[in-house]
Amino acid sequence: MKQFLSIIMLSFCLLISVFCFSENSYADETELPVEEDLIAKGYEPDHLEPFYEYIDNTKHAINWYQMFYNADLHVWLQNGKIDHIDYEGHTVSSYSYTGTNYHSEARHYFLYSGVCSKCGGTITRWSSGKCPGNGHCIAPLNVPSASE
Repeated sequence: MKQFLSIIMLSFCLLISVFCFSENSYADETELPVEEDLIAKGYEPDHLEPFYEYIDNTKHAINWYQMFYNADLHVWLQNGKIDHIDYEGHTVSSYSYTGTNYHSEARHYFLYSGVCSKCGGTITRWSSGKCPGNGHCIAPLNVPSASE
């Protein structure tokens, strides 16, 4: 009886795997659908969708992908091809003091970090304040805000 149930379960699993991977499910990124295949399956070009990619501390790339829509299935797909690329500066709403600082001549420098709301990258910037020296350094008591 156990062997019979094992055979039935194995058959069921094979049936499910055949069903799931038929009709080009495109689960593998190396086999993304081409535009002609999507159009043949009832998809129409609909809109461009942005994907933000961190480049460096000053900017990110916006990779624009063509999206296709099937009105019968109410499904959007993209074919993996970048339509075009734009670049823009990061959008950071607030910075926080990281705790990193150093003293150089008559100034004290403080490192701040924030997160870009579009690409999710961590952005850092240095800010400084005048330091009187002579053992009266402004750090760590008077850390200036990131906007100073």
